[in-house]
Amino acid sequence: MGDIRFGTGLKSASEFIDALNQGGCRVDITSETLLDSPDFRIALAKKLSQVRIAIVSVGDLGFGSATLSLICARAKMFDLELCPAEIAPQVCLQYGSLRYPGDVGVPSFYIAMKSLYDDSCFPWIFHITKYRGSPISLCAEGSDASRIWQGEYLFAFVKLK
Repeated sequence: MGDIRFGTGLKSASEFIDALNQGGCRVDITSETLLDSPDFRIALAKKLSQVRIAIVSVGDLGFGSATLSLICARAKMFDLELCPAEIAPQVCLQYGSLRYPGDVGVPSFYIAMKSLYDDSCFPWIFHITKYRGSPISLCAEGSDASRIWQGEYLFAFVKLK
């Protein structure tokens, strides 16, 4: 995918939500709740920094299907690490306005991250979607330990090397 910048000046959930809305990004209600949760950490870097993001399928990691914990453990063997949760809204802000030939959009992908929990203690990760003719969307996807992710599902990881 490329590089994602941190330390962009956004310091709170409400600032992220406002920026996403102003940028034309859709944000589902669960994602808004997660952005406002105490588990959501924002990089308060004094200067701009960036990380390299790699998007890989569950199949690329050698699985036909697997749980999130197996996917993340296998990814480490390929020098891939979990993303900070802030990656999700930053992807929407930094890549949301990109246009592709024929407006085919970008594939739907999940953020490989430590789960955030709602008020009912249910775990969630972020999911980025952009379909033909529609704005990029930040969604939440349930990530309970028993969930099985199929081989074609794509996950974004931080690329270490």
